[in-house]
Amino acid sequence: MQQYNCQNGQSWYDVCLNTYGSLDYLGKLVSDNGGELNIQPTTSTVIYWDQSLVKDSSLLSLIKNNGYVYNTGVSLVGLTVSSYSFGESEITFVPDGSNGWDVTALLEPTSFTNIPDGLTVDSTHFDIEFWSGGSMTTIFDNTIAADQTENTGANGAGVYYAAVTYNFSDGTSFVIYGYYLVNATNGILKSVVVGAVIVNSVAGLVMDIEASVVQTNCSVPYAWRGVKADNSSYVLGSGDAGTFTLQTNTTKIVFLPLLEDDSDFADYDGDPTAIQTIIIS
Repeated sequence: MQQYNCQNGQSWYDVCLNTYGSLDYLGKLVSDNGGELNIQPTTSTVIYWDQSLVKDSSLLSLIKNNGYVYNTGVSLVGLTVSSYSFGESEITFVPDGSNGWDVTALLEPTSFTNIPDGLTVDSTHFDIEFWSGGSMTTIFDNTIAADQTENTGANGAGVYYAAVTYNFSDGTSFVIYGYYLVNATNGILKSVVVGAVIVNSVAGLVMDIEASVVQTNCSVPYAWRGVKADNSSYVLGSGDAGTFTLQTNTTKIVFLPLLEDDSDFADYDGDPTAIQTIIIS
């Protein structure tokens, strides 16, 4: 571990930029040094950090060789993920006996939490797509007013995508969804189903979050990305769970099963699903 002496007026954000060159390891930096994100380090405090984790060594060299010191003069300590929602629900995807599929969405999630206001679900949106050869057919795309079952009809072999979005009046939401690789005769060959979004804790811009995922007959890896207000995105991490430091203008969190790593899902060519919409203030 390397040592860094905190400079006058620096926040944890400033120290993280001076050491790691980015905010990716803000949570680790604070944890490694027994700190708290809402309490700034004091001048000359020795901060320990892991140089092996630096992603851009040229940037770190530039900072060090020129004696640059990040000192924003603006406290970002008050910024936090102030509003968010999470929970679990179910999508059922069953054969109809005629080479089509019955897909059911629940109006209300089986469990949910809205922070900080304890709001109820404001609206529920149900989407079903069928993908074959990289082309998409919309089966259903609408708000529902009760538990609803839609029949896909017989579309042959390909990949179905089904998603249910639970929206709250404060602008937050969470999504459950699934990918179903099927043959032409009512057989599910493979599936990846995300049935829950779970937020374990939030401290400032550091969010401990996990997705509950069930894979059948496959084993694709996962990636997490943050999406900013301008729709640009950045990498958060991998795996089905993690503790991630969000950038200040993040509005959505994407959980991405990497279907491209399994050639059997080649028919699907859709956009990543934002598993959660959040508010930072």
